[in-house]
Amino acid sequence: SHWHKHRKIITPTFHFNILEKFVEVFNEKGKVLIKRLKEKANQETFDVYPYINIYAFDAIIETAMGLKWNAQEDAESDYVRAIYQITNIVHKRSFSVLHRSPITFPLTSLGKQQKEVLRVLHEYCDKVIQQRKEELSKIPAVSQESISDDIGRKRRLAFLDLLCMQRDSSELSDQDIREEVNTFLFAGHDTTSSGMAFSLYYLANYPDVQQKVYEEIMEVLEDPDKDLTLQDLNKFKYLDQVVKEILRLAPPVPFYWKQTFRI
Repeated sequence: SHWHKHRKIITPTFHFNILEKFVEVFNEKGKVLIKRLKEKANQETFDVYPYINIYAFDAIIETAMGLKWNAQEDAESDYVRAIYQITNIVHKRSFSVLHRSPITFPLTSLGKQQKEVLRVLHEYCDKVIQQRKEELSKIPAVSQESISDDIGRKRRLAFLDLLCMQRDSSELSDQDIREEVNTFLFAGHDTTSSGMAFSLYYLANYPDVQQKVYEEIMEVLEDPDKDLTLQDLNKFKYLDQVVKEILRLAPPVPFYWKQTFRI
């Protein structure tokens, strides 16, 4: 019942036109990622996952909370560190019978670490929610069309803004909103990072497939520096097949996880 009520409220936040605006974020953050990877090109072998992971976080923190973090260039903040710590804690718990138990886990050093990390995450998220609510409350009859930035351009709304603006948002407490934002943030950046990293791995191992993907991208975009649009993405027929096959071979949420937590 809890999920069903929230689902009805948050579904409008994923309207096609809203998602289209998020592509701007992916373009902006993607250019930073490409710049960082170019610095590694034609050099020694390196682990690409940290680069992909911080890119995904950088993109999702802006779409989820409306924060321009620039995490790819500066990942040394308490909040960013807490994100990685809680992700690692969850992974460790999935492999340990002792840590999996809700009775014994709080008594372990890892359990105490999780309590502190959650404090940092929740306090920061609650602070951002309050700030966003105060900003939105100052705008009469708020709607997607009426919100503009300082120079009159329509402002790109984050997932958090859209939650606060929902007609039934009064049914969502600050804790409810925090839960939805955290789900969007954690489920989004961790699984997306895995999917992208494995995509690069498989493309590297199958140069003929990589070449076909490259040719299709160049055919659709013509200019490699051109920003992607949602319409462009719909034209990548072969790339779409490749991504889906990679997700079949290396699903971001592995089998043991589904069995352990009954997802």
